[in-house]
Amino acid sequence: MNSLPRRFFSIVKALSIWTYLKLASTAMAFAAFSEDWRSYFDSANTAHAVKFLSPLLMVVPLYLLLRGRLSLPLQGYGPPSAPDRADRVAVALILATPFAAFLPSVDSLADASLMEGRGFGAIAASLLAIASLAIFEELIFRVALMGLLLRAGLPAVAVLLIQAALFVMSHGSAPYVAPESLLRYSAGALTLGGLYLVSRTLWAPILLHISVNLLLAQGMPAAYWIALPLAESTQRNWFHGCTRSFIAIGACWCAWRLFHRRAAGSTAFYNRAPWMTPSPRWRTPRPIRATPSPARAARSANSPMN
Repeated sequence: MNSLPRRFFSIVKALSIWTYLKLASTAMAFAAFSEDWRSYFDSANTAHAVKFLSPLLMVVPLYLLLRGRLSLPLQGYGPPSAPDRADRVAVALILATPFAAFLPSVDSLADASLMEGRGFGAIAASLLAIASLAIFEELIFRVALMGLLLRAGLPAVAVLLIQAALFVMSHGSAPYVAPESLLRYSAGALTLGGLYLVSRTLWAPILLHISVNLLLAQGMPAAYWIALPLAESTQRNWFHGCTRSFIAIGACWCAWRLFHRRAAGSTAFYNRAPWMTPSPRWRTPRPIRATPSPARAARSANSPMN
């Protein structure tokens, strides 16, 4: 009975710490974006890159100081401590899915003369802005939120759902424009969170986030894209196929994990909280008694066979 209130207060404490980190990070980003960086630099590309890079440079030291509190626990939740072959295959398929869905949707590339006049500085500034925003969001929602909730004792499924809901709500009204938008944002958040759990490294969701933002910027105007996109015209619905692929890969991975757990008797999915023992009671074999118990010895002595 005492573990339930303790777990509840641990979850409340984790959410309070994350709210503080989220507000501090948002305040730093707002201060960086409201600054007129063009007055400090002669180059517009440099000012554009610094505007997006400065919030990340201010936030990263804060997360490095709290790395011990935010890192994933070694055990106590869903996947095992080290990815196996099925996990690596799923991670590789998910990372390749955006490019596999985008390339067939390209109708025509940008004109060669426009590409020559664009300049390396504009391309570098645009790529740096895209990467900075992706890393900034991954630090907030995957490292901070998921690490705190998992260490508070929440199951991995609940952590995935909570971080997906907060990730969708943080994007304002964009996910609620249409049901397809809500499905796209929800599937993306669940995929990023699952990728972080399965790969146990932050670089996998960062690469996926950067890839998706980079490809989305090719077909629609974006504030962080100062250079002209490489693709002149694309089909706008390419990400619908990408979303369906994310869902299919995740469903296949879950089915494989359930089958593998039943076949091999794995206990990884049962260890919900970090303080639980690696083997639950019902999967621990009973020790064999060297001598019979007194009650059994008495029954054996009074047996009619003796």
